[in-house]
Amino acid sequence: MDSTSAIAVPVLGMHRSGTSMVSRVLEAGGVAFGVGEDLAGPAADNQHGYWENLEIRQINEELLRRLGGDWRNPPGINNQALGGLEVEDLRVQATTCLEKLASTSKPCWSMKDPRMSLVLPFWQSLLRSPVRAVLCLRHPSAVADSLQKRNRISAQLAGFLWQEYMASACLALNGSEVLVVSYESMLSRTQVEVQRCIKFFGEFGVLLDSEAMMQSVDPSLNHAAPGSDSFAGWHPGGADLFDQLERCAHGDMAWNEIHATKPSRDPAFCSLMREAALLAEELDVKNNAYEDRVEEAVDARSAQRAAEESCASAVVARISAAAELEAERTRMDNLQKRLEVRLGSALRRTLRRSGDQPSS
Repeated sequence: MDSTSAIAVPVLGMHRSGTSMVSRVLEAGGVAFGVGEDLAGPAADNQHGYWENLEIRQINEELLRRLGGDWRNPPGINNQALGGLEVEDLRVQATTCLEKLASTSKPCWSMKDPRMSLVLPFWQSLLRSPVRAVLCLRHPSAVADSLQKRNRISAQLAGFLWQEYMASACLALNGSEVLVVSYESMLSRTQVEVQRCIKFFGEFGVLLDSEAMMQSVDPSLNHAAPGSDSFAGWHPGGADLFDQLERCAHGDMAWNEIHATKPSRDPAFCSLMREAALLAEELDVKNNAYEDRVEEAVDARSAQRAAEESCASAVVARISAAAELEAERTRMDNLQKRLEVRLGSALRRTLRRSGDQPSS
């Protein structure tokens, strides 16, 4: 892909780590994420929108599929694995997509999809220029809690996924300029985090709108708090990686000092992980079907109520019309009686003038 004057700064991180919120803040500040029809819309679990380019998400999903996995069952990915994969069609599609994003009139553009944390080397090979990035950090236990609620994923599997995603991103971004943004800190210390973003982007000549960024943060988004045994039963290295990234997010550690390791891939655990992913996918399908049936039932009940209300309204209207008709008949009868009285009086006056008397 040819370089352009607009600078690319992808937003990376694990699912449920605030990547959507941070993207929303950056977009408010002036970073381009694409036009509305290209982006995934809001959903029940993400009411402010995902800020994900649908085509980029589809490419990432296809990359993971060709490597033998998906977002909740990530395959072991490295440059060698990607290099041996037949992806020329995806490279052409991705290049076209990136060129469209880079054609923005804004000085900076971004792409956001948590899956990109796993397959970033693919995108780096297309961008060619050094990749600057924003890496979103949320406490792993809060991520696990959110994944359990949304996808019924166990804490142990969530811990594995968190470390796999975050370590993959760290390793791919080794030597790059990276801003680590804490989800919790963005909500509790919004002004501090916004200023960190402004400083980071300002270092390569991009000026962001701080006021718009501040106004875009919704403090009510923080629904989960980490517990004291957050890392119990997790893979070794996960707690250490989080500690390093948290220190980096707070300015106590430089990005180039971070040492990330991926979780060990024990064959038995990986087998169970695949089974869990398949089961979760099956449950998702059944849950979606159940929700569709519930929605259909609600719609049917609403239609029935509307029909009942319409029928009741029709009955009321008929009763009202009948009452109005009866009132009109009574009025006409009264008019007729008054007219007969007036006619009788007129007839008697006429007869008196003519000398005749009406018969009684």
